Amino acid sequence: MDVQGFNKKGKLKKLDKYDIDMLAVQEINTKGTAISSFKKYIWCIEGGERNRLGTGFIIKEERKDKIIDYRIINERLSMIRIKEKYMKLTILNVHAPTEETNEDK
Repeated sequence: MDVQGFNKKGKLKKLDKYDIDMLAVQEINTKGTAISSFKKYIWCIEGGERNRLGTGFIIKEERKDKIIDYRIINERLSMIRIKEKYMKLTILNVHAPTEETNEDK
């Protein structure tokens, strides 16, 4: 799902439409780190210092008690740990550059 301009009308409705509990997002193009609530979701995002790239997770507010840990390693890598009924999950969100990407920009 394209998250650029994600807070625009209609894009958040897609989370509800498909009943998505958690979404790993990339290329959020947001400067800095934020953990905030927006509508019915918790946004755990990191966009780096240059306002490009960025990874994170959007989680339903009702599942916030399942979050054990959340870490931002850098603008290309974030991690979340979730407690489920019979196990604990570690989910990595990795944004790898493509061959067309110019890293110098």
